[in-house]
Amino acid sequence: MKKRILDKLQLILAGIMCASVALLLKFIVIPHIPWLFWVCLAVLFIIIAIFRKTPQQIVNPKLVQRFPDLSEVFLTPQYTKVWYLARGEDVGYFCDKGGNPNEKTLHNISLLHLAVGGGDMKNVRELLHYGADIHAKDDKGLTPLDYAQKYQETAIATLLQNILVIEPLVKTWNWHVQSDLVWDGVFFALLTANDNDVFYFLDKGYVLKRLAAQNITYLHVAAALGRLTACKTLCDFKADVLAKDKQDRTPIDWAQLCKQTETLEYLTHMAKHRHEWAPGRIKYTQKEQKEN
Repeated sequence: MKKRILDKLQLILAGIMCASVALLLKFIVIPHIPWLFWVCLAVLFIIIAIFRKTPQQIVNPKLVQRFPDLSEVFLTPQYTKVWYLARGEDVGYFCDKGGNPNEKTLHNISLLHLAVGGGDMKNVRELLHYGADIHAKDDKGLTPLDYAQKYQETAIATLLQNILVIEPLVKTWNWHVQSDLVWDGVFFALLTANDNDVFYFLDKGYVLKRLAAQNITYLHVAAALGRLTACKTLCDFKADVLAKDKQDRTPIDWAQLCKQTETLEYLTHMAKHRHEWAPGRIKYTQKEQKEN
């Protein structure tokens, strides 16, 4: 509170000084400029001082409400990763310069915990891209997923849950894999259960590609997550039903491992009738056209 009052007093003082300089300029240096101009300038400084948003006011209100013990941390020291994250600024800049994405503050609360607690999907994605630990725990043993569920951040909870589904299926899980999953538009759309975006990206010319060094395709992920609509969309864009990952497992195997009945049945059917589908967008056989 004292900091806010001092902050405003400083700008009011600047306004008064501006008025003083205005008088000096008016009567000594440039008397031809109307004195009203300088008075208006001084008044403008004072108005800015009164209504200017202070750091406390522009901090993400969710963070202030959900992390009252960290209110001072959000204000000082300035220009750290936590300071920027509290204001919704991009923390990826610091990570890109070599900063630690797993930095922790009071109570062992990580940057990812804060981004999740603040409902800040942009920085959640940035931190995951730079290798933030999805399993990090605070002093109470809560993970970022626990925070997402606790504060009902549904979209973020879906993202984290789906990453946890994919993680055990990948032979060598590291930050490179995690980075590719959250940074690629189609993979991210699958992880956030956004089937419309899957179609949007593919329709705009996204190439059906594999996850670096793991040979994981979009269809593998869609199958494991039970995204039937996404599976149909991917097959419509020539996704290979029998593509194999690094452990020679197809999307059908992934669906089976994750007990996703719908995608398993659909992909199994597609695999059996592969010869009936023309290349490119899906083409029904004459028999199937009549049935549909």
